[in-house]
Amino acid sequence: MKKKSGQNFILKDIKKLLIGQTATIIKEVDSRFITERGITDKKFGDARKETESLLSQQTIVILGAVDEKLEQTKKEFKQEINGLRISVDKFVGFYTKQDQEFTIMKEHMKRLEARLEKIEVKLA
Repeated sequence: MKKKSGQNFILKDIKKLLIGQTATIIKEVDSRFITERGITDKKFGDARKETESLLSQQTIVILGAVDEKLEQTKKEFKQEINGLRISVDKFVGFYTKQDQEFTIMKEHMKRLEARLEKIEVKLA
């Protein structure tokens, strides 16, 4: 029976030692995980800041290109509108000239008709 109680004593001691060793290992692993997490969080934080900076720079470049294209489009639009205005002005000028010539021809026709009536009266 002494063997059994001695074995129980040794098993109890071994169990205590293993429990203590396990607790120490778990604490050390937790500590390392916490340390690694801090390093990982810092790396992700730095990467996030760098990514945000790059995205901000890219946004500025894109908006600059859009502004340039918009200004170019405005300029082209103004040129086309100006071309249309010139064409309309020419058409209105031509129409006005034609209208004036028509009015002159109408007056000239009235005079010719009056002369023709005088000639018809003389012949009659």
